[in-house]
Amino acid sequence: LFRRAQAESQQAETTPKTPPGFQIAMDAGAKAMTAKSYAAAVKAYTDATTLNPTDVRARQLLLQAQQALQMADLAAQQQAKYLDAIKTGQSALNGKKFADAIKAFTDALNLNPNDQKATLLCSRRKRRSIAPTPTRRRRRFGRRNIRSS
Repeated sequence: LFRRAQAESQQAETTPKTPPGFQIAMDAGAKAMTAKSYAAAVKAYTDATTLNPTDVRARQLLLQAQQALQMADLAAQQQAKYLDAIKTGQSALNGKKFADAIKAFTDALNLNPNDQKATLLCSRRKRRSIAPTPTRRRRRFGRRNIRSS
């Protein structure tokens, strides 16, 4: 019994103790990750790794939070470009600049291929932009517009 107590005390002395704010920072980082507040998670995990630089889990979670933050920023940039392309296409439609509208909606589809709104607007504009050729117009109206001599 004495030896067991002695071994436990030696083990407790050799086990590194975590600083007092470490677990609080880890919990804050976990909460921020579940809330998808990646910037706050990066800050919390950075604080945790500063308090305990040898903790492998804190470093791994910091890397995950940094990657999630980069992906969220990239997604926000893509969404902004998509909305800008849709807005440009709508203004081109209002100005009856159909070629510009088709280009803008095609750009929006390249950014978000599964978007129904951009697909619908692009396909409508492509169908309507095909104007009748002069030969079709002559056939439709016949020869009544041509003067006979």
